[in-house]
Amino acid sequence: MDKTAIDYRGLKYVNIAIWIEVAYILIYGVTGLFTLLQIAAMSEISQGVLIFNTKIAPDIILVMFIANVILYIMGLNGLQKLNPFYRKACKVYIAYLIFMFLSIIAFVVFGFAASEFVVISFRSDSINTGTVSVLIWTFVIMFLAVQVVSNILNIIYMRNILLGTRRIADVLGNQELTKGITVTEKIYRMAMIVITVIVTIGVMGIVFVLKKYILKIIGGGAYSFVALYSALRGMQIFLFMLTAAYIISFIVRTVYAIRLTQSYVEITKHEISEAEEAALLEDMQAVRENKAR
Repeated sequence: MDKTAIDYRGLKYVNIAIWIEVAYILIYGVTGLFTLLQIAAMSEISQGVLIFNTKIAPDIILVMFIANVILYIMGLNGLQKLNPFYRKACKVYIAYLIFMFLSIIAFVVFGFAASEFVVISFRSDSINTGTVSVLIWTFVIMFLAVQVVSNILNIIYMRNILLGTRRIADVLGNQELTKGITVTEKIYRMAMIVITVIVTIGVMGIVFVLKKYILKIIGGGAYSFVALYSALRGMQIFLFMLTAAYIISFIVRTVYAIRLTQSYVEITKHEISEAEEAALLEDMQAVRENKAR
C-alpha cells in the first residue's frame, strides 16, 4: 500500500458541510434572531422578516440540508477508512440521521392527532382543558427529548471528527495543531452542553407561561389580546435565552469550522515521511480488522 491510499478528500467534504451549517445559522438564524428579539421587545414583526421566514427560508433550508447530508456522508465514508475515530464518527452520524428521520415522523403523526382535536373542539365550541394540557406537555417532552438526544449524538460525531483529525496531526508531528484541536474539541463539547441546558430552560419557561394564558388566548373575546400581551411579556426572558443559544451556536460552529479548515490545509500540505506513512497505515489496518470482527 502506498501514499495514495491515504486520502484526505473526505476531510474536505466534511469541512464544506460544516461551513454550510455556519451559513445556515448566519442566514436563517440571524433572521430568527431578529424575530425573537422583536417578539421579546413586544414590537411588530417586519414584513420582510415574515416573508423570508415563510416563503424563502424553507427552500434555502431544504437545499442546505440536502447538500449538508450528502457532503457529510461522502466525507465520513472516506474518512472512516483512515482511523477508528473517523469510523465511530461515521457510525454515529448515520444513527443521528436515522433518529432525526424517526423524530420527524413522530412529530408529523402528533401534529395530525393534535389538529384533529383542535377541529373537534372548534366544532363543538368546547375545549377540554385537560386534553390541551396533555397535548402541550406531550409536544414539549417530545421536543426536549429530540433536542437532548440529537445534541448528544452531534457532540459524539463532531468530537470524533476532531479526534480523528488530531490523530493524524499527532502522527505527522504537528504538536501545535494537536493542541489547537484539543482546545477546540473541549470548547465545542462544553458549548453544546450549555446550549442544550439553555434551550431546555427556555422552552420549559415558555410552556409554563403559555399554559397559564393559552385558554384565554384561544378562547377569543375581549380578553384574548390582553392575555396574548401578558404571555409575551412573561416569555421575554426565555426568548432572550433562546436568542443567546443561537448566538453561542453560531460562534462555536464557526470556531469549529475554522479549526477544521486550518487542520485540512496543514495536513494536506505536509510531506509524509515513511515512518509517518507506516503509522497512518497501521491505523487503517486497525479499522479493517475491527470491521472483520
